[in-house]
Amino acid sequence: MSFFTKEVGGRRPSLLGLVTTVWANHSSQLPWAMRRGWSARRRGRHPCPCSHPERCSTPRLDPRTSDRKYARTLLVLCSTRFAFLSAAVANRRLLRQSSRITRKVQAHSCTLAVGHENVISKATHIVRILVFALNYAPDETGGAATATGRGRYLAATGHDVTVIAGFPHTPEWQVKPGYRRRLTMREQIDGVSVVRRWHHVPTHQTAFGRSLMEASFALTATPTGLLQQRPDLVLSVTPSVGAALAGSVAARRFGVPHGIFVLDLAGRAAEQSSMTGGRVARWFAEPLERTILRHATRVAIITEGFRGPLQDMSVPHDRIDLLTDWKETEEPSLPSEEIRRRLGLPMDKKLVLHAGNMGYKQGLEHVVDAAVLAATEVPSLVFVMVGDGNQRGRVEARARAHRISNMLFLPLQPRRLFPSLLGAADVLLLHQRARVVEMSLPSKLADYFASGRPVVAAANEASETSREISRAGGGVVVAPERPRELLKGITELLDDPSRAASLGLAGQEYARSRYRREELAEALDGFVARLGDQVQL
Repeated sequence: MSFFTKEVGGRRPSLLGLVTTVWANHSSQLPWAMRRGWSARRRGRHPCPCSHPERCSTPRLDPRTSDRKYARTLLVLCSTRFAFLSAAVANRRLLRQSSRITRKVQAHSCTLAVGHENVISKATHIVRILVFALNYAPDETGGAATATGRGRYLAATGHDVTVIAGFPHTPEWQVKPGYRRRLTMREQIDGVSVVRRWHHVPTHQTAFGRSLMEASFALTATPTGLLQQRPDLVLSVTPSVGAALAGSVAARRFGVPHGIFVLDLAGRAAEQSSMTGGRVARWFAEPLERTILRHATRVAIITEGFRGPLQDMSVPHDRIDLLTDWKETEEPSLPSEEIRRRLGLPMDKKLVLHAGNMGYKQGLEHVVDAAVLAATEVPSLVFVMVGDGNQRGRVEARARAHRISNMLFLPLQPRRLFPSLLGAADVLLLHQRARVVEMSLPSKLADYFASGRPVVAAANEASETSREISRAGGGVVVAPERPRELLKGITELLDDPSRAASLGLAGQEYARSRYRREELAEALDGFVARLGDQVQL
């Protein structure tokens, strides 16, 4: 009873205003800004759904304004909307079209008659967004950085973002502490509502294990997405086939646009990484990926090299957008001597550092063979392997078998130290198997370039990795799976300090221009706006 007797702005709310507000808040016929109007008015807060009230042109609502006038406005708007939709009840198709029309009109602006003035609230085009991503923070690989960064930005700009994700497990391929022995979990991360569902996590990387993980996530994420409140837009993040499938089903069920961020294709990646059963996995996964991508409203790629393979899968050219991968790069902030001392790295040696995932695709056994050659030919060279992955144990065992002391292994470092760790190296190393050609661009390249250190990449000349290094001018490319060629490329850079410095500076300038936060945000806003404009009327 305290609510009904509480005075607001020096006067009590009228009963008509209270009844109207209760009905309006439980009606799906009103836009978000309208449903929140009374509560914002009662608290004297900003009614617009944007997150920047200090810069918005929408004036605040005056609590002293007549409740009856506000209530009449709500009643008129609700009755008009109800009559418009009731005329289409007999025809399901007409009902769906009318709902789309009214939803699109309301997304642009809504007018509330308050006192003797009109308050125009220009809401965002898309209010509620449902995202499907197998990997999300605190994961740092597998597309987690892209999903987390974009989800955080969309929530900060006023969107209501819900993410259906798996439990964090990369790069160790074990569910992280605090998330174990759970089937479901809800949490808030930077304003994003994250709904986690159980899925299988393979201990050994085989095509069957990865397929089982994708299938289990699809089985748990799909019904979870269908039980959420109706979104205005669905987004999916690949290379997870399970996330793309769940997003496609949800978009068709709710009749809303579906956008896919393509970071990799699971079928081609499984075959090119030489994973056990990779060809069979591609045979099963590729037709499913083709169907999902063809039916998506729009598809976002992180580099132009991905456009050709998608067009080969019958994705129309005009539905493919180029969006630079979302990376929040940082430059080194600590001196290299301090980082080396803190992590116990040698001060008088040349460091060749590899950071990130240690999986099948990287083929790091060839880096061990290069370290074996360097132990006798270049004693001043030390290889530092930072990170984790399903192949780290085998790489360490191979190094122990050769009894070499010029290869060190460090765990994945905190994000605040990672840029300075890269800056403490003399050369940064990237290695891929020779079969990795299409639809693969390591996200760590952005961090490598931002560090200002030259990059030596052992990659196929036809790969997107090789083309990205050529565009940046931040390193050299050598033949993959050839330890002696790799060692030669490293020593040639170390013997020419001026060339190494110029390559490092070129890569740093490229990172500054390509990964500017303003441009990344503008591109994402444009992608979301184009998805909203393609709602079929």
